[in-house]
Amino acid sequence: MIEKINFHNRGQSLIGMIIVLVVVSLITSGLYYYFSKKQIPEVPEITEKPTKEEVVPREKIEEKPIIQKCTDGTLYTQCSSDKPKYCDNGNLVDKCSICGCLSNQMCQANDSCKIVPQKLLLLVEDNLYKGLTQELNTYSNDVKREFGFETIIKTFPSSASLLEIKSYVSNIYNSNQLTGVLIVGNLPTGVFINVGFGATAVYSDRIYQDVDNKCSYFSNIPWNINGTQGVGAFDAITCGRTEKFWIARLTPNSSTKDSLFLLKNYFNRNHLYRTGSYSYQPNLLLYAPQLLELGVAGEEEMSAALKWEMGFFSGMYEGNNYRVINIHGSNPDRDYLDEIRKPNRYEAVVVEAHGLPTFHQLDIRPNKISDSSFFLMTLGSCSVGDFRQKDYIAGEYLFGGNGLLVVAATQPTLGRLNVVEGYYPLTKGKPFFEALTAIDGLYNGIFVFGDPTLKMRDYSIPKSYQPIDPRIKVSIENARLEFTKQKSSFVIKVLNNGGSPLEFYFSYKFTDTPKNFNIGSGFEVKGIERKYRIGAHNIKDIVAPGKTAEITISLYFDESTPTGNVEGILSFYSNDPVNPLLIVPFNFSVK
Repeated sequence: MIEKINFHNRGQSLIGMIIVLVVVSLITSGLYYYFSKKQIPEVPEITEKPTKEEVVPREKIEEKPIIQKCTDGTLYTQCSSDKPKYCDNGNLVDKCSICGCLSNQMCQANDSCKIVPQKLLLLVEDNLYKGLTQELNTYSNDVKREFGFETIIKTFPSSASLLEIKSYVSNIYNSNQLTGVLIVGNLPTGVFINVGFGATAVYSDRIYQDVDNKCSYFSNIPWNINGTQGVGAFDAITCGRTEKFWIARLTPNSSTKDSLFLLKNYFNRNHLYRTGSYSYQPNLLLYAPQLLELGVAGEEEMSAALKWEMGFFSGMYEGNNYRVINIHGSNPDRDYLDEIRKPNRYEAVVVEAHGLPTFHQLDIRPNKISDSSFFLMTLGSCSVGDFRQKDYIAGEYLFGGNGLLVVAATQPTLGRLNVVEGYYPLTKGKPFFEALTAIDGLYNGIFVFGDPTLKMRDYSIPKSYQPIDPRIKVSIENARLEFTKQKSSFVIKVLNNGGSPLEFYFSYKFTDTPKNFNIGSGFEVKGIERKYRIGAHNIKDIVAPGKTAEITISLYFDESTPTGNVEGILSFYSNDPVNPLLIVPFNFSVK
């Protein structure tokens, strides 16, 4: 017999058991939670913050202004070094009215430049012209052949008004490419004085260079120059600088010889010299009796300085081609005159002596000067160039013998020509007018007597370099600068691109300035080795191969400085065989 099982009752019992177990489990869990909370301190909930990206500050980059230039590197609204180009909003255009032209070109109405022959103006005293016609024609042919110069000959009487002649020169300048003016005969000169400063009055032909009429004239100012008196003078301060062409004189004034005879003789030997009939030996003669007053130590110091200058660059005057007259000898004047009379023995003569119009130390007078022979004489003596005085010393040296050029002063101020600036270009075959272009010292009261188109040596500058040669390269930070009325400066870099040390001497001058322009200036040179002698006028800077020197030129303005444009040139004299004289123009405006 099979026993029956009641599944209903068993199901209820099973459910009950499960319920009991669940309740027990919940009670146990609650007690565990209660006791655990009592034993473990409550830890506050930590909210996890999102990680921020760490930003490392970057170095601040300074935004440089965009410098706008034309394709050749010229800044906007500036003149290019390639005259007459001007940078106009990125385009190089002709603008000679602002940027000028090359020396053999003239500015046209459309702002372009046109090549024209350079003109040499001869101002001739009328009563001499007829007797000099042949000589002047020969001279004109000579300068045409050598330089391409076309001569313009204009006659004036010796009584002509200075302003009449000046006006004519200005007209010629404005309508031609004028390179120079040579005055032949006894035509007038200007009288200058620094009005308000009590300075000595001086003669100067620079009045003919005042083509822009900057110089103010005061008709009531009395003056006295070496005993010659007058009334009315130009104010040197107002003129500023205007040196757009060179100027020289041939003015004999002898009491015993006819001026026409002396001029004919000069032009004849000028032609013979040009055509190779004679030449001068490459020697220099120094006569310096003025050193006697310095004492033994001072004399030795100045003698060393003069010797340093005469041999400043290789090829100048040192060793056997440098002769000094012994000023302590029994008769220094006689020794000096004996040497200067030796035919063609000395191309250069330098005299350092006190002087008057018809005298210089020790006791050199017109009647003692005869048959002197030289290419260029520098007279560092007061007043010896006063051509308004009969038998003036400079004229006796030039016309009384075989001389060709004399530089001398007309007033009681030494008219010494800087030896490096005056003679070094000549030793490299340059004509004297090229040296005049660079020289700043020949200004009020100092005259060039003779013909500056002459060359002292027949020397050919090489057209290419050897690997060992020094090479000069000069750059200026900006072709056109702008300054306000405060101390301003600009930098010139001198690079030696060659294989041996570059030796150089430099100078600078203003060639065209506003009226009343007068400022101070100075310079500092870095990156060079420097050599000099105490008492010398010249300092030699040396740049190693591959190195660059920096020259900072500082200009000092004040409230009285007029605004306007200023032009000038930097002149570098160096041992660079291809560029022994390098002229770099610069210009700036004062606002």
